Amino acid sequence: MKKCKKKSKCSYCGEPVTNGDYMVVGKLWKKVGAEHAMHRVYYFRWHVDCWVEQGKKRADEVAENTIDMRSSGRPRLELSDTDRAERNKLLARRSMTIMRIRRAQEANPYDIDRLVRLGTKLHQIDSLLSNVGGLPRSWAKN
Repeated sequence: MKKCKKKSKCSYCGEPVTNGDYMVVGKLWKKVGAEHAMHRVYYFRWHVDCWVEQGKKRADEVAENTIDMRSSGRPRLELSDTDRAERNKLLARRSMTIMRIRRAQEANPYDIDRLVRLGTKLHQIDSLLSNVGGLPRSWAKN
């Protein structure tokens, strides 16, 4: 914000800003051209009241168009706190078991006994998960 030294036009209302009045000054640099070799500078001058009014108007527009983040995305399962904690523990245990299966396959793909033991453990965890919220559809076997 500064005092106007030279008569200029308000970018919001279009009325002149007279000498000695306070005004808000803004500058916008816009790149032009295929490789942005050139740029164009836009200067804005507002009355203080016009600048505040424009800001309030923009804030209202943004508030109207915001998305409630709690309503977007996948809906949460309706579980009690204890069931949710149990489900999270089972999901963590399942991911650790899958990691162990992958590492066992990389280390020694012919150690069938270990792979079978880990596979049965995975099926046990899946059956426990079906009691606490069920399995996601993406995990269904064909």
